[in-house]
Amino acid sequence: MEPGRRYFSSPLLPRHNRTWELESNRTDPKILVAFDAQFLRQLRQLPDELELLKRHCNSGTKSTFRSEAWDDQPQYQQWSTREERLKLEYAEEYVKLQNRYRDQLMKETESYQRENENLRKQLEKWEKVATEKDEEITALKTKVEELQQHVAMSDRLKRGMERYSDGSAQELQKTRQALHAKETELERLKERLAAVSERRVRSDQRKSENTLSTNRQSQLESEYVTEFKDGARVDAVELITNRATRHGTKPSARDYLTFCRLACFIFETAFECAMKAKTTFEKVTTDALDILSSNAPAIGLNKSEFQNKVIFYGNKSQDALSEVMILVKEEAKTHDLNSLINLVKRAIETKWIRDNDILPSYHSTVIYSLDEYIKYCTRFAWCMVSQVPPLEIEYKNKVFDSRTHVLSQAFSFGGENCPDHRRRHPKAQQTIMCYLWPTLQDCQGKVIVKGEVILSKR
Repeated sequence: MEPGRRYFSSPLLPRHNRTWELESNRTDPKILVAFDAQFLRQLRQLPDELELLKRHCNSGTKSTFRSEAWDDQPQYQQWSTREERLKLEYAEEYVKLQNRYRDQLMKETESYQRENENLRKQLEKWEKVATEKDEEITALKTKVEELQQHVAMSDRLKRGMERYSDGSAQELQKTRQALHAKETELERLKERLAAVSERRVRSDQRKSENTLSTNRQSQLESEYVTEFKDGARVDAVELITNRATRHGTKPSARDYLTFCRLACFIFETAFECAMKAKTTFEKVTTDALDILSSNAPAIGLNKSEFQNKVIFYGNKSQDALSEVMILVKEEAKTHDLNSLINLVKRAIETKWIRDNDILPSYHSTVIYSLDEYIKYCTRFAWCMVSQVPPLEIEYKNKVFDSRTHVLSQAFSFGGENCPDHRRRHPKAQQTIMCYLWPTLQDCQGKVIVKGEVILSKR
C-alpha cells in the first residue's frame, strides 16, 4: 500500500478484488476503481448485499446468537465494535457510491440527451434531404418516362424511316446532285456579276478611280482651274496682247476682251476636234470589233483576205469598246497628237476667219506664237474626252444661269454686268454676250467648274 491513500476491504468481494483504493489528491481527489467485468457485476450486486447485511444485522436472530456470556467476553466486544465500525464505513461508502453513481448517471443522462438532440436534428436534416431526393427521384422517373416515350416514338420513326430508306436515299442523292448543280451555277453567276460590276465601275469612274492612273479625272478637275485657267490661259492672253498691239501701246478694254475671248475660243475649238476624233475612233473600233467577233474563223484561216475586207456592222461590241476606251484613257498622256494638233490649227484658222465675232483681227503670226498653248489645249481636251465617261465643256448656252455661269469681274462695264443691277432684277432673263472660259461638267450635265461669261447690254 502507498502512503496518502485510504484502503478498505469488503468480505463480500472476492479476495483479488476485495481491496478498494480511494485516492486523495490535492487538486482533484477521486476514487480509482479497477473496472473489469467481474468487478462491475459485483458492484451492481453491492446495494443488494448491503441491504441484506443491514437486515441481517438488524434482525432479531442476533439475540439468539448472543448470550450474556458472550457479551461479557472481550472478544465479543471487539467484534461488536468492529461490526459497528464496519456498518458505519459501509454506510458511508454506500452514500458515497450512491452519490457518485447518481452524479455519473446524471452526467451520462445529460450527455445522452445532448447526443439524442443532435441525432434528432441530424435525423430531421436527413429526412429533409431524403424528401428532396424523393422529389428528385420522382422528377427523374417522370423524365425517364418521357424519354421512354420519346424512345418509343423514335423507334416507330426509325422503323418508318427504314421502310422508306431506299427511296429516300435515291431522292437525297438526286437532291444533292441538283444542289451541286445550283451551287455551280451560282458560282458562275457570281463570277459574271463580279465581272459586270467591275466593268461598270471601270466604265464610270466619276465616283471611283484608279489612284495609280496617270490620267485621273480628279487631276483634270484640279488642273482646269489652277494650271489651265489661271496659268496657261493668262500666259496666252499676255502673249496675244504683245503680238496684236504695237510696242508700248496699251490695248483698250474692248481689245483686251477680244484677246481673252480668243484664248477661250482656241480651247473650245480644240475640244470640238478632240471630241470628233474620239467619236470617229469609237465608230471605227466598234466596226473592227464587230468584224473580228463575226469573222473569227475566216480571219484565222485567211488573214490576207480579211485585210482587204471592209464590213460594217451594227453596234455589237459595247463591252469590248468600253475596255478599249479604258486602255485609251490610261495611255492618253502618251499618245502622239501631232495630227490632232494640226487639225486644231486648221480649224482655228477657218473659224477665226469665218466667224470674226468678238475676236481680234486674224494674224497668222498670232497662231504661230500660240503653238505651245494650242498643244496644251489639245492635250488637255484629249485627256478630257478620253475619260470614262468623258468630261465635257459647255459654251453654247446663251441664257445666263447662276448654277452654271459666273460673271467676269474684269469686264463689269455696268448695266446687266453690274452686281447692283443683278440684285435689283434677280429674276430678269439675262443674255450671254460671250464666254471667257467654258463651264466644265460631266456627261450628265453636272457642273464641276462654273464658266466665266459676260452679259449682253440691252
